[in-house]
Amino acid sequence: MNTLKMQKNNIILAIVPHGDDEVLMCGGTLHKLSKTNQIHVAFVRKPHDKRTKKQLNATKEAQNILGILKLHYLNISEFDTANEFLTLKTSIEQIVNCVQPQIIFTTFYGDNHQDHQNLFRAVSVACRHQNALSVKHILVGEISSSTDQYLGPHVFHPTVFINLTEKDIQAKINAMAAYETESRKDPHPRSSENMRALAKVRGAKINAAYAEAFMCIKSIWD
Repeated sequence: MNTLKMQKNNIILAIVPHGDDEVLMCGGTLHKLSKTNQIHVAFVRKPHDKRTKKQLNATKEAQNILGILKLHYLNISEFDTANEFLTLKTSIEQIVNCVQPQIIFTTFYGDNHQDHQNLFRAVSVACRHQNALSVKHILVGEISSSTDQYLGPHVFHPTVFINLTEKDIQAKINAMAAYETESRKDPHPRSSENMRALAKVRGAKINAAYAEAFMCIKSIWD
């Protein structure tokens, strides 16, 4: 169990399949780190209906709330087949080469959502040690109503906890509210009450008021 102390002036890239995943997975962390680091978020999926168009449009409002420097849209329709997966991997390589992040946040390989599983695979291939030389740390996070619903063999066992303030968790809740099509009422896991409750549980692990939790997949210390 670790409390991660980030150095200043890092370039941080969150790579997520859909708008709202960045908020649920690491919204409080992005808000916290935006004060001293450059934050980029890349969204993979191309909108395919009215709901997903609204979802992607809301990313800009969430961006302003969380202090994200720049949003990137990869506009990929599907990535289930081998050819589609290759397109996804190549797109991630391109965005990593463009942004040159030291830290990447992405989705957990044991998530209940197939897009989240496939994205992790693509990030892990694109960020092999000999390729993405700028990347020193890769952290995977939990997404409420998705990671917690997985019934397979992989368990989200966090090893990194990022301490959050009341302002950070409130920014996370406000950013999620921007996603009107994705927000839910209590007792749903994506309700504001349960987002705060999860942050309190994670914070209790490190004797803090709030935290977000991650598993460290890659870590290089110079």
